[in-house]
Amino acid sequence: LDLEVGPNPAHDEITAKITMSENDDNVKVDVVDVSGRKIKDFGTWNCVEGLNSVSLEVSDLVSGNYFIRVTAGKSQLSKSLIKK
Repeated sequence: LDLEVGPNPAHDEITAKITMSENDDNVKVDVVDVSGRKIKDFGTWNCVEGLNSVSLEVSDLVSGNYFIRVTAGKSQLSKSLIKK
């Protein structure tokens, strides 16, 4: 599992590039604040082995520091996101 997020800082929309080592139809994507509290749930995605690009709307987030969190099976990865 690998994750890249951009643009960062973001205004309205970001692209999460999720690289998977195998197919998974239960990949969860959400936004958490710096204390780990879930702020926004982007639902469950069907990701294939290799690179998957997902556009995510973040215009409703207030300016600040967040993490985009991806959970696939027993693996979880977070990347920093600055919302302008």
